[in-house]
Amino acid sequence: MIFKLVKLVCIYFILTSLSYAKNTIEIVDFVSEVLQKSDQALQIQDKNLFSELDLNTTKFDYEYQWVPSLLLGTSNNIKSQGLGFEVRKKTEFGTKFTVGSSYSRVSTDFDTLETPKAYINIEQGLFRQWGTDMGRMPLTQAELNTKRVFLLTVMERQSLLRRSIGAYFSALVTKKQLILREKTVDRAQENLAVSESRYGLDLVPKTDVYRSNLSLLNALDTQKQEQRLYNKNIRSLAESIKETDINAFDINDTVYIFKAQIPKNYLEIALKHRSDWKIYNLDEKLSKIELKRAENNLLPDIKLKISSEHYFEKFEISNNVQNSDLDWKIGLSYSSALTQTKEKNALIRQKIRYEQQKRDKQALKRKIKLDLQDSVDDIHLTQARLSIAKQRLLQSEKAVELAKLRYQRGLSSNLDLIDAENELQSAQIETLRQQINLNMVYVYFAEKLGILDVKWLEEKTNGL
Repeated sequence: MIFKLVKLVCIYFILTSLSYAKNTIEIVDFVSEVLQKSDQALQIQDKNLFSELDLNTTKFDYEYQWVPSLLLGTSNNIKSQGLGFEVRKKTEFGTKFTVGSSYSRVSTDFDTLETPKAYINIEQGLFRQWGTDMGRMPLTQAELNTKRVFLLTVMERQSLLRRSIGAYFSALVTKKQLILREKTVDRAQENLAVSESRYGLDLVPKTDVYRSNLSLLNALDTQKQEQRLYNKNIRSLAESIKETDINAFDINDTVYIFKAQIPKNYLEIALKHRSDWKIYNLDEKLSKIELKRAENNLLPDIKLKISSEHYFEKFEISNNVQNSDLDWKIGLSYSSALTQTKEKNALIRQKIRYEQQKRDKQALKRKIKLDLQDSVDDIHLTQARLSIAKQRLLQSEKAVELAKLRYQRGLSSNLDLIDAENELQSAQIETLRQQINLNMVYVYFAEKLGILDVKWLEEKTNGL
């Protein structure tokens, strides 16, 4: 009976522990969910969608347009009806075609006029609008703008990814610090018990007990602060991926050690992958297009128009009169002003903008180079600081061992031991922070190279 009762109690505690088991999330899984579920990620998706819609709207102008028409009207003693259908097409060369048919009927008290016909109209711009470059210019601009928006969203995703990694590491640091603070509380409790015991044997003065008690109170206070900060960071992470059950959310306490090499050709890599550099290349193309438009606007604005109409024989144009002739027209229209002050000024302004754009591009190249050099210096500095922190940690561990030995032999007070243990904890926290700082410096460097993505993060955390 007792055995069964113990078995039931064990099963109860096992089920209870499973029901309250927390969902531990890895850093790669976390940032992947951020890039899918967060509000910033959804805004990025909306920007790409809007850009695609703008491009599709422009493409629509170059597709076949099917346009029906209907006319019903009356005025005084005249009644009119009309029905028609036409197809319109604008080619990338700039030619506009319109093919259609219509039937109209106008009735009065004295006569009825019926006009069924088929027609075709062709319009082609000369000089200013001649050629594929000018004919598809709106489409080219829309395509380049779509690529530009995509590259901007790539930069935003990389920034979001970097901030997400930083947020995860911040929570990781607070979690590891909380674990260290809990160990500090345990050590302080042990020190207090030892001090009270030794004080009871008249081996140490009462001040040792006071010091141990104060050390325990300070450790408890620091632990509460770390717990508060950790809870805040966890809630922030859960909110970023829209996790509703915060109590069941936790992160892995593994301290990742990124290993990254600094390539010698890092400037070439950055110019190949950085989105802002690609954007300037697109802007250069857009500037050339606008410059060509401004230059063409100095040419005469002449359009060639060709039209043809055919009236069906089986319908009457007027009473007892039929017309089966093919009517056609060819004409030129000129619509530009003789004085071109406006066009010349526009060309000058566009040339200035084009030169400014080239200067800005070179300035961006210099800035990219400086940013990369700064990142490399940051990597070297953080590596050196991590090495120093590890040396301090090693010396602190030896100092704690020596302080314990001296205290056990009665050669020093517990104040030396408390100071040594506090110094050890500070060294542990500093080492942890410098390791995280080094990881983040690598992340910043990858972002400045333009290669920061989830795949890069997977490679750095694979097997760690």
